[in-house]
Amino acid sequence: MSTIIHSNGVNMRRTIRLGKLVWIALVLLLGSFSSLLAQAGDNVSEYSLKAAVVFNMPLFTEWPSTTNTIETKITFNLCVYGETPLLDALRQLEGKQLKGGKLVVVSVNDRANLELCHALVVPKGMTNPGRAALIHKLQNQSTLVIAEDAEPPPDQVMINLIMEDGKVTFQANPELAKSAGLKLSSKLLRLAKVVYPL
Repeated sequence: MSTIIHSNGVNMRRTIRLGKLVWIALVLLLGSFSSLLAQAGDNVSEYSLKAAVVFNMPLFTEWPSTTNTIETKITFNLCVYGETPLLDALRQLEGKQLKGGKLVVVSVNDRANLELCHALVVPKGMTNPGRAALIHKLQNQSTLVIAEDAEPPPDQVMINLIMEDGKVTFQANPELAKSAGLKLSSKLLRLAKVVYPL
C-alpha cells in the first residue's frame, strides 16, 4: 500500500479509514452484518462506527419531493444537537455526496435553528423531556431523527442507535417517520433489532 504524505497526515488517514467504514456500513445495511464488521478492525472507535451508520441512514429513507427540494439541493444538512464525540466523527465525512448534495455537518445548540436540518442526531444522555421538546419543534417538517442510545422508551425518535458487543444495532419507528412525511426502506426495517410500535 502506498504512503500518503500530507501536511495533516493524521486527519487524512482518519478520513480514509472513515471512507472505508462508510462503504462497510452500506454493505452492512444491505445485509452482511457479521463478516464485514470484522473487516473494520478491532481498533475502530464506537463513534467512527456510529458515524458510518448514520451517514447511510438517509440512503434508506425517502423524503417528500417538496421538502427543501431534497432531490435537487446543493447540500444535505446533517445536524447534531448538543455535545457528543459523534460530531467529530461525522465531520470527517463532510463533503461526501449524500442524497444528491454534499454532506454538511451542522452543530446546533438551539431548538430555534432546526428548520434547515434534513436529518438530526440527538446525543446520548438527553432526557426524555428534553428529547420530547426537541421532537415537538420538528413536528411540521420532514427531518429524519436519529438518536444515540435514547432513554427508553425510544418511541420519540425514528432511528435509535445501540452499541452492543462492539457492534452498532438500531431500533426503528416507521410510523413516526411516516407522520413526518418520510418513508424508511423495507431493507432498513428488516435489519432493525426492534421495529416500533410493537
